[in-house]
Amino acid sequence: MLSAAQMAERLGMSEEGVRLKRRRHEGLGLEFAKQGIRYLSWQVLPNRRLLPALPRLFAILANSPWTVYRFLLQRHPEVGGTRAVDALKGDRVDGVLAAAENAATGAFS
Repeated sequence: MLSAAQMAERLGMSEEGVRLKRRRHEGLGLEFAKQGIRYLSWQVLPNRRLLPALPRLFAILANSPWTVYRFLLQRHPEVGGTRAVDALKGDRVDGVLAAAENAATGAFS
């Protein structure tokens, strides 16, 4: 987990830019009681970009950072039983979005 300053350094932008990305649901930051907002290091791709489709995942999963976090770490049949985060890194956005829709509606695949 990274602070806003550490995340800004990884992305090559200002801390305010990181906070703006979080507010727009382009980046995932989790709020903790004592530590404040922490950012997941694994959401930063090698090209200094964030995971694709995060805004759409937030929209599907009730705009809840903790729900999106749990969803990304779970394995989903829609993407061959891999974790959603790994599928996004492998550019399997459509499968991940289908899995999110299924999870949001309570469907099983």
